[in-house]
Amino acid sequence: MTTLHLVGGPSAGEVVCAVLDDSDRAADSIEWFPDNLNSGPLEPDDYAARVEWWSWHDDMVRTEFPEFDPTRVGTLPDLMAAFWARAEQADHLVVWYGRDNAQESAMFHEICHRLPDRPLDVVEVPVAVPFYSPHELAYYATRARPITDAERTRVHETWQRLRQENETFRVVEDGNLVSAPADHYDKALLYHVRPEWTPLARAIAPVMAGMKADDAILKWRMKSLIESGSVLADGSPWLSRRTKVKRP
Repeated sequence: MTTLHLVGGPSAGEVVCAVLDDSDRAADSIEWFPDNLNSGPLEPDDYAARVEWWSWHDDMVRTEFPEFDPTRVGTLPDLMAAFWARAEQADHLVVWYGRDNAQESAMFHEICHRLPDRPLDVVEVPVAVPFYSPHELAYYATRARPITDAERTRVHETWQRLRQENETFRVVEDGNLVSAPADHYDKALLYHVRPEWTPLARAIAPVMAGMKADDAILKWRMKSLIESGSVLADGSPWLSRRTKVKRP
């Protein structure tokens, strides 16, 4: 029987691989989810809208790394098609996710949505899978369990609501995945922009830590604040270690 472990990204894949290598599951396979569903539109459900929305990310990476070629890693539709094909072919699926991590929780919801009739085992951790060492994560691996019908129904209803709301972000509040608007992080970002010139990276760091936000998303929001005149910058927001920002 082939067992496939589904994880939220390459960092999670590395630590789960280490856990499996130190157990009797070294022959199992791992596949990481290529999309980040806690950001960007969920509708229409054809990936085109998501590819268009995430185009700013390619621009950001190319600014910092001019040699970057996004075509080398494949397009999102192709990567997702390969992910679902591997999931369909596996005899046994195990989903690893952090219940307090919006990206991993959104992945879990999408897998339940796309594979409504597949039995799934889940390894649920409190924070995020890459947060733990292999030794720590091995404890949670022993607590893998089948998803219950009631849990699947609840997850399906939540994901349907989030898709209908179709906001810019999904965040975790009180243990639940909820929608958040595009300006969700703006107030916190503005709070940490000082009257004097400050490195942009220093302004976004406390928001990353306090709101569990990805640095790329915060750079994107800072770019919007700069373009609106709410923040002044002496360079590109994509170059967060070089660019400085301050209040007008």
